Amino acid sequence: MKEILYCNGAFFHSNAEIPLRLVSAAAVFYFPGTSLPEILVQVNRGLFNEDPAQHETLLSPNQMMHNKVLLDLIPAIHTHRDGRPGTQGMTVNGVDVPFTFDGLKLFIHHRPPTDHDLQTKTPIVLTSLTQWKPWRNLMRSANARRRTITVVR
Repeated sequence: MKEILYCNGAFFHSNAEIPLRLVSAAAVFYFPGTSLPEILVQVNRGLFNEDPAQHETLLSPNQMMHNKVLLDLIPAIHTHRDGRPGTQGMTVNGVDVPFTFDGLKLFIHHRPPTDHDLQTKTPIVLTSLTQWKPWRNLMRSANARRRTITVVR
């Protein structure tokens, strides 16, 4: 079954309806100006943005956190509420992956994997193969709260 979602405006440079396909894909993350090694990542059920004016692929932070990826989406130039600087990065399977901040958004440089990458690198999985349906959890939680409400008169 082919799944396509449509979104207007919010994440895009255009107000037109933009198709977003759910895809599974691999990419190689690289980190210019550092000595960090390239890493192969696997994304399951990620949103692929087909807007020609957009050059980013959308990953849901909540979907990644659901797969036990630790995220800090606060740029290092800003601080957390407790005054600690943001780390602008993620930790997955014990691997720290820094984000780049361009003053507007956090991102990671990436490229398509080569056959050599696919044969020699073990992928770090960012999102689960299991269909992610957060609204089911929200409904379960809302229903559970509804059942436990006690009216005191």
